Amino acid sequence: MNADQLLKRYATGEREFSQANLHTASLGEVCLADINLTRSDLAKALLSQTILRRANLSEANLTAATLWRTQS
Repeated sequence: MNADQLLKRYATGEREFSQANLHTASLGEVCLADINLTRSDLAKALLSQTILRRANLSEANLTAATLWRTQS
């Protein structure tokens, strides 16, 4: 799954994205409130200024992800 696919599905109301492969995805400056990214691969993903209120990132791989100024 790439960032565009995730954002399109999220826009239709889907919130369940556990175990998604989003390695190096560019998800900066978007709202992903209430998303479930449990055990997802977000290594090297851009999450700067991403709104992650009530997001579930349990066991997600955030190695080298850009989280600067992320809103929670």
